[in-house]
Amino acid sequence: MNLTRSQRRSAIAELIRTEMTERGITQSQLCEIFDLNKATISRRYHGIASWPAEDLSILADVLNAPITFGAITDSRGDWKTGAAAYAYTPTPAEDTP
Repeated sequence: MNLTRSQRRSAIAELIRTEMTERGITQSQLCEIFDLNKATISRRYHGIASWPAEDLSILADVLNAPITFGAITDSRGDWKTGAAAYAYTPTPAEDTP
């Protein structure tokens, strides 16, 4: 499945929002972590603006989730890309090493 740049940006934002919600992380906390204003974080959070690759790497550490350039890995190290990456939710068995 080929996504447009806008669709990829929205899908990544949706994945980030889901991970943040599951971990109880707020946009205000991201403002502090990245030293950015609320408007900038909000645009990224809602998929209006892209997350720079460096910030995605930091965000992956903050969320303790392997989010890298629009792809993620499951606990076995299998890559999930495209729509599969954005829809991927680990099962409890996959959360256990």
